[in-house]
Amino acid sequence: MEEKLIMTKREHKLRYAKPWSAIWYFCGPMVLIMVIQGLYNIIDKNMAQNFTSSDIMKRFNIDEHTANNLVNITTGYTMTAFYTLFAFAALFGVGASIVFSMEYGRRNIAQMRRIVGNMVGLQIVLSILVALVLFFLMNEHFGALLVKAQMNGGMSGLAQSRYITLSWEYSRVFIFCAPLLFLSFALPTFLRTEGKVFIVLIMQIISIPINVLFSFIFAKLAHLQMSGVMMGSMMAWIFNIVFSACVIIFSKNSYCKFSWKEMLWSREIIKRSFPIGIGAFFLNFAMAIQVLISTILVVHLPGQDDVLITVNGQKVSATSAGIYICQLVYSTVSPFIVIFTSAGVGLAQGATAICAYAFGAKKYKRIERIIFRVAILELAWFTFVFLLILVFADKMMLIYNFPQELVSHYRWYTVLAFSTYIFASVTYTSMALYSAIGKSTQTLICSMLRSLIVMVPLSFIGYGISLLTSNNIDYFILIGLNDLICAFIIGPMLISTWRKNKTKLIDHPDDFEQQNRNNLQDNVVDKISLESDIK
Repeated sequence: MEEKLIMTKREHKLRYAKPWSAIWYFCGPMVLIMVIQGLYNIIDKNMAQNFTSSDIMKRFNIDEHTANNLVNITTGYTMTAFYTLFAFAALFGVGASIVFSMEYGRRNIAQMRRIVGNMVGLQIVLSILVALVLFFLMNEHFGALLVKAQMNGGMSGLAQSRYITLSWEYSRVFIFCAPLLFLSFALPTFLRTEGKVFIVLIMQIISIPINVLFSFIFAKLAHLQMSGVMMGSMMAWIFNIVFSACVIIFSKNSYCKFSWKEMLWSREIIKRSFPIGIGAFFLNFAMAIQVLISTILVVHLPGQDDVLITVNGQKVSATSAGIYICQLVYSTVSPFIVIFTSAGVGLAQGATAICAYAFGAKKYKRIERIIFRVAILELAWFTFVFLLILVFADKMMLIYNFPQELVSHYRWYTVLAFSTYIFASVTYTSMALYSAIGKSTQTLICSMLRSLIVMVPLSFIGYGISLLTSNNIDYFILIGLNDLICAFIIGPMLISTWRKNKTKLIDHPDDFEQQNRNNLQDNVVDKISLESDIK
C-alpha cells in the first residue's frame, strides 16, 4: 500500500507562502549555511598558520614569517584537489536533491525515498574512485604531479620539496576520508531540500567549534601539523553525518528515510540526477581547473623577480624566498572570495529548492515570482561584495601575511580581478532557474561559461598580454572581465526563455487525487525498470 504524504508546515510554505516569505524561510538559512561552509576555508587556513607554524619552524629551521608563507601557499596548492573532490560530491548530491524536490512537489514519497537511497550508494562508490585518482596525483612518492604543475621551475629544490611534503600531509586526510566528505555534503543537502533548513543551520554552527577544537588537539597538542588541521575537518564531517542520520531516523515527518533495498541503483534515477547535477559539478570542478591554471600562470608573470620583501629586517628578493608576489595576491584573497561566492550560491540553492518544488507541483507563475525576487537579491549582494573588496582589499590581504610595504600597490590587483563581480548575479540567478526546471543543457552552459569557457581563455590572453607589455597587472585586468562577458551571453538566454514561456506561466490548481494516481502508475513503471536492471 502506497504511503500518503502529509502536508507539513514546511511543505505548506513551499507551496502556498508569499514569495518573499518563502525566500526568507528557505533562502535566508541557506545563505548562512553556505557562508558557514565557506568559512571552513578561512578557519582551516588560520588554524594551519596558528597551530602548525611553531612546529614547521623547528622542522625546517626557518623563521616565523617564512613558515607562515610556506603554510599559506601550501594550502593554495591543495585547493585544486579539494575542489575536484567537492565537485564530484556535488554531482549526485545536488542533482539527486533537485530531483527529490521535484518529486516532493508531486508528493511522491516512494520515489523520494528511492532517490535518497540511491544517492547514498552513489556517493560512497564515487568518492572512493575519485579519491583513488587524487591519491596518485598528490602523493609525494608518485611525483605529486598536481602540486609540481603549479610551481615555477626556477624554484629551488629545497623549497619544492617542502611544498610537496606539506601539500601531501595536508591533502591526504581529505583524500582518505573522501566518503565522509561526500556524505557530510549530501545528507544535509537533502534535509535542506526537505525544508529542515533551520536544523541544518544549527548543525553547521555547532560543527565549527568541533572543527576548531579537534584541529587544536591534533595539530597543536598532538603535533600532527598539517594533517592535524584537516583531521579537525574530518571530525566535523563525522558530526554532520551522525547529526543528519539522527534527524532522519528520529524525525516523524522526514521523507529521507530509506531501506537497504532502496540503495539498489536505479537507472532512471541516475538518468534524471546526472544531467541536473552536472551543472553543479562543473561549477566546482571548473574552480579546481581555474585555481590550477591561475596558479600555474601567475608564478610565470613578469616583474616578480624584482620585488623585494623584508625578512628578519633585511630586504631580500621575494622569489629567492620561494614567494611569487602575484601568487600571494591570489592565495591571500581566495578564502574571502569563497565566502562571498558561497552566499550567492546559498541564495541560488534556496531558490532552486523552492522552484523545483513549484515545478513538480505545476506552480509555474510562482517560479517566475521567486526568480525575479532572487535576481534582485543576488544583484544587491554582489554589488555589496564589490564595494567591500574595493574598500577592504588591503585588510583582507594583510590577514594572510601579505607584505605590509607592498599591500597599498597590490590591493588594486585584487580590485581589478573582481571589477565586474556584480554581474555574477546573472550567472547564479540563471542556474537557479534552469536547475529547478530540469534544463540540464542550459544549466551546464551557465556554469561552464563563468568557470571555464570564458575564464580560461581570458587567463591565457591576460598572461600573453602581460608578457608582451612586461606588466603583470594586465593579467588581473583581463580576468576581471569574466563576469561581464558571461552576463552578456546568459542575459539574452534568460530573456529568451521568459518570452518563449510567458504564456504558460500559470499556477495549476491542486488535484492531489489525480497526482496520487499518477505517482502510483509511475512507481509501478520504476519498479519494473529496477527489476529489469537487477536481472
